[in-house]
Amino acid sequence: MLTPREKDVFLELQRYHAGMTPTPHKFALGNILVASGKITRNQLDSALLSQLSSGRRLGEELVDAGHASKGQVEVGLLLQKKLIAYALVLATGLAPLAPMVPSAQAAQNSAAMPVSAMVVASAKLQTSYQAKQLEISATDVARGQVEVPAALRFLVTTNKGSGYLMQFHPVGNLFESVHVDGMGNTIQLGADGGAIVQRGPQVSNQTHELSFRFILHPDTTPGTYPWPLLLSVRGL
Repeated sequence: MLTPREKDVFLELQRYHAGMTPTPHKFALGNILVASGKITRNQLDSALLSQLSSGRRLGEELVDAGHASKGQVEVGLLLQKKLIAYALVLATGLAPLAPMVPSAQAAQNSAAMPVSAMVVASAKLQTSYQAKQLEISATDVARGQVEVPAALRFLVTTNKGSGYLMQFHPVGNLFESVHVDGMGNTIQLGADGGAIVQRGPQVSNQTHELSFRFILHPDTTPGTYPWPLLLSVRGL
């Protein structure tokens, strides 16, 4: 099913995520372009940060920034579809069945074949406001934390009523943990980020506003830094 080069990209993604579960997050376009050597992880982080304010597709951000060509993005999207299909085959144990072709006799004996379709859950993040920078003062460093109220406003639309998963991705190495307020209760995430699950049907066009309290690393110095936490969503 895969060419040798596609196999290398698949294995690189597998090593990066240490698993085989075929989720859209693992086979995101940005991860595929990084694994195939088309862009760097820093270029991906920069494009994701720009995407929060522009609302454009990641591929458009990468092309506009000069990190990737349109052709590379198109090839990445095609490879994304192929790798997800391949991973689903592996995960469901259908790999041995893939090369099998029905015999002529079997075709004659079968008048109909049941067909089923699976609708993949999807979620779309629409950001109306995102803090671009984090200001850390000497006072913040002395007390070991910095609070940023109303730093993110967004809404999420999904194609299914089962809910969605919010994933927080750290940028840089500024904090040991972060407290997130605004989703009904306070959620504490570690230095490597984390996820918040929103289950069940969601109120249409409901805007969420999040506030953050970052517990700083002891060696953090005062200054102005890029916003240290990016948000992405996927359907459940």
